[in-house]
Amino acid sequence: MSRKKWLPMIGITILLCAACGKEQIPAVNQESTEEVQESLQQTTEETLNVLRPENIISHLSLHNITSIDTKVNSFSEEKENGKKILYLDLTKAYGEYVNTMNEQSEELILAALSKTFLEAYDADGLMLTVEGKALTTAHQTYDTP
Repeated sequence: MSRKKWLPMIGITILLCAACGKEQIPAVNQESTEEVQESLQQTTEETLNVLRPENIISHLSLHNITSIDTKVNSFSEEKENGKKILYLDLTKAYGEYVNTMNEQSEELILAALSKTFLEAYDADGLMLTVEGKALTTAHQTYDTP
């Protein structure tokens, strides 16, 4: 194509960009695409790290929902009869912590822990165990989700 044919097209493009008051959108290249993908990956990893059971337990300890020395032994999610059930096994420290409470405090603490996990994982039930066994306190045994 000759130079004379390109000049009007370039002029029209410049006028259109100036008329709408917007800057030209930068061209997408392989490098910018990789940067966006890397940024999205990092954001996704950060979000997933926040939802790790260990992090949730750590944050709950800041509000005295768990003791500071409570740790996660294991965590899993399973589908049962169309419902999502979480299985959370905590260290002995949690059982000891809950056993120091009166009945009302125990109920509040367990409700806060349960609600936090159920909402975080959008689940229907939580089976909480301590060292692989049902949590047993002076007031109750928690052996169902």
